[in-house]
Order: sequence, then structure tokens, then C-alpha cells
Amino acid sequence: MNNYKIWKNIISTYLPGNIIYSVRDSMLNWKYLLAYSFNKKWFDKAFESVMLRPIRIGIETSNYCNANCVFCAYQHQTRKKEVMSIELYKKLMKDYALMGGGPIELTPIVGDSLIDEYFLERIDIASTFSEIDDIIFYTNAIILDKFDINRILRSGVRQISISTTGFDKDMY
Repeated sequence: MNNYKIWKNIISTYLPGNIIYSVRDSMLNWKYLLAYSFNKKWFDKAFESVMLRPIRIGIETSNYCNANCVFCAYQHQTRKKEVMSIELYKKLMKDYALMGGGPIELTPIVGDSLIDEYFLERIDIASTFSEIDDIIFYTNAIILDKFDINRILRSGVRQISISTTGFDKDMY
């Protein structure tokens, strides 16, 4: 049985009849799925496309950070700290666009997006692909003032989430 049939079977068997609850999963993004019983044709098409390509990709272009938040795994990281090459990033964007594109998240597993020296260039590259329809990222915002925020907001970024541990030394 292929992945499409497996996931379709799981969903239609275990989730309540008319409503599919919003479930965030690294491979599948259910928030776009509607009630199966009301629109079976759309439901089937959505599952087929989900099984053919990722709905969203998260890209760790750098694993550097300028903070040491207690809730983050950055402090326990043992991997070599590095930045993804622009060539590899361009290939990734091209390949993702050829697969049909969708949203991208420029948020490292550990680290801060804004530390990446090519951050603005990466946004510009992603924005050149019409198939990439959404760009989001998380940051601790410590160096956000070093950037032209209007340029970021006009570049195709649709969401900036700020993650912070606290507002004073004791909380940090």
C-alpha cells in the first residue's frame, strides 16, 4: 500500500466524521484540509499532492546564535557551526520550486535566522520563485534593528515570529 492510501485510511478511519482537526506535523499540514464528508473530491486531491511532495520546508541555513536561551537546544549543540552555501541554497530553492513549491521557513533547528550573513540575499532568492508563496522565520530579534525592516517586509516575508526567554537577567 502506498503512502497516499495509508494516510487516507488513517484519516478517514480515526478522525471524527465531518471535521478534520488541525494537526501540525512536520510532513503534513492538515490546516488546509476540509471536512472529508463535504468535499471528498477535494480531500482526495489534497492527499495525493501531500504524498507527492512536502507541503512546507524548513531550512537551517546557519546554526549560529547570539543568545543562550534556557529553553533552546543551542547550548547543547555539538555539531560544527556553519553557514549553508549560497549555491546549495539556490539549488534547494530551484528543486523545491520544480516540485511545486509552497511555503518555506528560514528558521534554524538551533540558532537565529538573522545571524546568517546571507539572510537578506536568501529572502531575495526565494522571492524570485513564484512557486514559493510564503516565507517565514523565527528570531530572538536581538539584532533586528541592524536590518531595514521595511525591506524585509516588502521582500515576500509574511511572518516574523519572535522567540525570547524573558525580559530581565533572572528570567534569561
